[in-house]
Amino acid sequence: MRTLAFVLMLLASPAFAADWSVGPAPSDDPAMTAATVRNEDGHVLFLWGREADHRYQVFAELHLRRGETFGAAMPRYRINGGETVETDTVRQQGEELGALWGHVGREAAFWMVWTSIQKAILPSDTFATWFTGREIEVTYTAADGTDKTTRFSLAGAAEAVRTATGLETP
Repeated sequence: MRTLAFVLMLLASPAFAADWSVGPAPSDDPAMTAATVRNEDGHVLFLWGREADHRYQVFAELHLRRGETFGAAMPRYRINGGETVETDTVRQQGEELGALWGHVGREAAFWMVWTSIQKAILPSDTFATWFTGREIEVTYTAADGTDKTTRFSLAGAAEAVRTATGLETP
């Protein structure tokens, strides 16, 4: 009886739909993998990496659940209620260098979260908070102009990123 009560309590409590896993990246390259998590709202967050010009990069990509669409503004996020990261600033920094570091479309948005000449994410890197934090809160502007917020668990993100990208994580 106690076991049944415990299971029912877990099912009734607000929880994240799943922890991070590794699967196909949202890419035309069938060999590319990404760390992936789906939240209780039905949105999916991917972290995928690439190596270009002797630099390693990791991008976050948010896919909204079916039936929802983004407005024209880039999303913003924060880890554990901390400082807000404006992904539009990241996009603009990339444009200044002639690089695509962020984009928002109808159903998906992506932005660069980390770049380095080393194949290791250091504990001092801002991106390391993705691996030590409990949750990421993403706020996006929907097509109707309203701001919406969604949250994802960060439990298991470090191992999933390590497996998907081959990068060393803290």
